[in-house]
Parts: sequence; structure tokens; C-alpha cells
Amino acid sequence: MAPLFTGSKFAFGLSPLVAAAVDPVVAGVYLSYGWYGGATGSTAVDRIDWANDTVTASARGSNRASSSNGGGLSNLTHGWFSGGYTAGGNSTVDRITYASDLSGGSSRADCPQSSNGRPGGFSNTTYGYWGPGMNGNGGAASSEVTRVDFANDLTAPANRTNTASPYIAHTGGASDFSTYGWMLGGQFGGAGGVVGPNWSSVYRLTYASDTSALSTRGNLANISSGFACGNQTHCWIGGSTDSLVSSITRVTFSNDLATSTNRGNLVRAMRRSGSGSNTYIWWAGGYASGTPYSDVERMEYVNDLSTLSPRGPMSLTRICLATNHMTLG
Repeated sequence: MAPLFTGSKFAFGLSPLVAAAVDPVVAGVYLSYGWYGGATGSTAVDRIDWANDTVTASARGSNRASSSNGGGLSNLTHGWFSGGYTAGGNSTVDRITYASDLSGGSSRADCPQSSNGRPGGFSNTTYGYWGPGMNGNGGAASSEVTRVDFANDLTAPANRTNTASPYIAHTGGASDFSTYGWMLGGQFGGAGGVVGPNWSSVYRLTYASDTSALSTRGNLANISSGFACGNQTHCWIGGSTDSLVSSITRVTFSNDLATSTNRGNLVRAMRRSGSGSNTYIWWAGGYASGTPYSDVERMEYVNDLSTLSPRGPMSLTRICLATNHMTLG
């Protein structure tokens, strides 16, 4: 089977890795496509074919709710989309089946809180986790870390632990797919819709003891409310709306107490979402200065100091969509 990856709301992907000092990926099964959702006023899901990424993304099925943010999770066969900005908040969870992605999303159990804002997603092969979102349209950001059991997704996702700060939303999520998951950056969100600065903190969750307090790790070189994507050894997080950050910064999982290192730059400075194969990350959609975009830019792991390469566009503009991070099978 071709390479697998996951993304966030919403996206869900071997070559030698040497130039950027990125360790070789672990042998496994990877998907050949990325699925993206999260467009205001539209429930449509786009799919990018990794082998043909210069054409416009292919429109597939739809989700239940139209929303411009959300968190995505994935395994080898399905992707889960949760949350997003809609009037009154959105706690719905939809599941897309990759083999029949023209059929649209299937309704699963809703999250216990309204994840209105971007709840960063990450997963191992058994469970998926969503980090804090924002409760209601203009409400306070939550601190909950919520877990969904992939094999029992009609049961409501359960709160496992909480972040150190009760006011972080729009976190990026990353995973090594076996031992740890990371939540990176984010944005202050207070009661009454108060929006504060972006954060540079990095927190780590241990899958085997996921009810324990998160471990505080190093910091991002740039404050960020962008979305993360990665492989088994590193993750990259890029973009922010507040300060229009264009740089992409990289966290090395084996050295996560260190400050992340800045790598290449986005072609357009804004908050972006990434999904990836074992070789590349495709950053898609985005939002800056009140304008949504349909851009797609590609970053190569072994050449991550270079400015990204423009690829084909999405079929429509997408505000801060989330994509599913790569998953190893």
C-alpha cells in the first residue's frame, strides 16, 4: 500500500533523509492522499493526491457542519474531524472513510465540550487526542485534553487531563505514534471572546499515563497559532495570524527540551495547516488580515531550509483549516 499520513480538519501521507539531519522514517504503511476540510460556509472536503499535487484539489464528500476550524485525527482507514467555528459553537465529530470518501462524513459521538476554535489533534494507532479549543463563539478557551477510542467512536470522547494554562486554544498537535504526543503553541482566549497573544510553549503527553499532568518541554522559536505536522522523529509548525509569521520552526522529539529551530519560510505569511507523507508536508489553506486563501505549498523534509514550493490550489478558500498529522501503520 502507498504511504500513509494523517492531518487535521482537516487533512490526512521513502526516501533518504540526510540534508536536514532528519532521521530516516520507520518502515510502515502510508496513505497516498491528504483530506482537508474546514471552510466557512461550506461542508466540502478536498483531497490532494500526493503524486499529482500541482492540480486543483479534488472535491470529495461533505461533513455535517460548516466550520472554519477544527481538529483532525487519522488511522490507516478513517479520519475524524471535530470542532470548529460555527454560530454557538461546534462539538460535532464526523468520520470519513478513506475508501469511500465521496460518501461524506459519518456522524459519531460528539465531544463533551464545544471545541469552538482549533483543538489540535494527534494520535497513536489506538486513540486520538484533541487539545483545547474554545467553548462557544466568543467564550473562554478550555484546558481539556480529550481522547477518542478509534474502535469505539460512538461513545463520547473522554476528558483525560488538562493543560497548564486554562486559556490556550489553537494549539498544534504532533505525535511519534508510539509513546508521546505534543501540543505546541496556541493562542490565549478568555471569557467574552477576549483574544490575547500567541504562545510558544510546548507540552508533552505520555500515552501510557494520559491522565497525568502534561510535561512542559522547550519553547518554539516563534510564537505560533499555526498547525503542526511531522514524521516519527520531528514535527514542523508554521505560521500565525497575529504577527503574520512566515517562518517554519522544527521540534526534534528526542531533544524537545531545547528551543525549536527555524527552518524555511512560507511563501505567504499566515496561519497554515499541514498534512504529510513520509517525504513532504503540504501546507494548505490559511487566513491572514481578514482574508482566507486556497494556497497549497509543499515542504521537503530533507530540504526544510528552503522556501516552500507552490503547488496546486484547494478547490475553495479555507480559513485556518486543520489537517490530520501523518500516522504510521
